[in-house]
Amino acid sequence: MKVSIIKRPEAFFSELLEVAIKNQKLRISDSAKVYLIDLLSRNVSNNELIGNNPRCPYADKPISIVFQQSLIEPINQRREMLKYVGDYSLYIGGYFNESLNNKIIDVDYYISIGGQAFGNLSKITKSSQTASLYYEIFNKFANLVDIFMEISFDTFITRAEDLIRLYDRWLQTGSNVLERKLMEKGIITVDKKLKPA
Repeated sequence: MKVSIIKRPEAFFSELLEVAIKNQKLRISDSAKVYLIDLLSRNVSNNELIGNNPRCPYADKPISIVFQQSLIEPINQRREMLKYVGDYSLYIGGYFNESLNNKIIDVDYYISIGGQAFGNLSKITKSSQTASLYYEIFNKFANLVDIFMEISFDTFITRAEDLIRLYDRWLQTGSNVLERKLMEKGIITVDKKLKPA
């Protein structure tokens, strides 16, 4: 008998998000949780992946150019461009954090530009509820990148090679999120953990 479990991406990411929020002891509003789950769910398909979608007018441009250009565009287009920069930075900086190893542009860059994008969005958004949501994302952007990083590890770490890369990354960064994940996998222990350089 063949057993298969099919989950909607929203339900799958909702569970992972709740665990990561609890692990990192972060307080996030329900509207921010919905926003984050939607961002993760919309990027499940490679065709729809942010920055890869051929229907997106900014997909082939560096986000720094999109961000700079947004500052001179009419308000409606500015909002669209800033949302793209913010979403892209959060998703790539967090969920695909591993791809930034040994790159000139690192996660700090994505945290900086993505945070600025949401900060600007919060100031030019008409709805006070949406402005409040964008301000919360701006205010917690670095923490949300860590949340996405943890969700990524929970979905991608399946082989010994993944654990070795995770360990190497921890040695380079000293990240608390990575340290906890290595402890969960039994690679390091509380009393005998190696300190990163």
